[in-house]
Amino acid sequence: VSVGWAKMMTSGDADFLNSLIHTVFYCIGTITIQVSLGLIIAFALYRKLRGFAVFRFVIFLPYVVPVVAMATVFRLIFGARESSLSNQVLAALGIEPLQWIVDSTPIITHLFGLELTGLFAGPSLGMVTVILFGVFSYTGYNAVILLAGLTSIPGDLYEAAELEGATAWQTFRYITMPLLSPVIFFLVITGLIGTFQAFTHIYIMLGPIVNESIHTGVIMIWRQIEMGKFGYASALAVILFVLIIVLTIWQFSLFSRHQEFGE
Repeated sequence: VSVGWAKMMTSGDADFLNSLIHTVFYCIGTITIQVSLGLIIAFALYRKLRGFAVFRFVIFLPYVVPVVAMATVFRLIFGARESSLSNQVLAALGIEPLQWIVDSTPIITHLFGLELTGLFAGPSLGMVTVILFGVFSYTGYNAVILLAGLTSIPGDLYEAAELEGATAWQTFRYITMPLLSPVIFFLVITGLIGTFQAFTHIYIMLGPIVNESIHTGVIMIWRQIEMGKFGYASALAVILFVLIIVLTIWQFSLFSRHQEFGE
C-alpha cells in the first residue's frame, strides 16, 4: 500500500479518477431509477391488484437469479451486432442500430448532438447499458422492501386523513413519505455502498470489450491486479474504501435528521 500510494501521489492517475466519475454516474443512475420504480411497483402491490402473488414473484426473480448468468444474457441482448435483440427492436421501430455496451460516446451526444467532455457529458451509452442491468436486477428487491414499509404504516392514519378531507397527494406527502423515509434512506445507503463495490456483472458484460467509459473504481483495481501491481491495487482499494465511508457518513448527517422513525 505504501509503495502504491507513493506512486499515486507523485504521478497521479487520471484513469482511476475517471473511473470514480464513472462510478458516480452508475451510482446516481441506478439508485434513482430503481428506488423510483420500486416505489411505484410497491404502491401497485399495496393495492392488492389481481395476481398479486405472481406479480411479486416475477419482479423479485431477477434479484435471485445468478449475476453471472444474467449478465451474460444481458451482454447478448445488448450486443453490438445488428442481429442482437435490442437492435432488432430498434430496427422494427425504424431506428438505427446502436453499439450499446461497446459505445463510449456520451449519452448527451446521442440524444442532443452536443459534443461535451468530462463530467458534463454524462455517462456513455455503454454505462447506460450497465445502469439498465442494475435497474433490472435490483428494482424488485427495492419494491419488496418498500412494500414492507408501506404495510407497516397504520391504516388509522389514512382513515383519519380521509375524514379530514385530505387529498391523495396530501396523504402521500404528509403521511406516506415521512413514515416511509427510513426505508428509502436504508435503500439509498445500501445502494450507494453496493454500486461503489459493483464488479461481477460489469466484468462479465465487458468481456473482451475495451471500453474505458465503463471502468468503475473496482474494475480499475482489478485491472491493476491483472498486471501484477498488487501494492498499487491495494492503495486504490484503500482510497475507494475511505470514499465509501465518507459518502456514507455524509448521507447520514444530511438525511438522518429528516427521517421520521415514529414513537
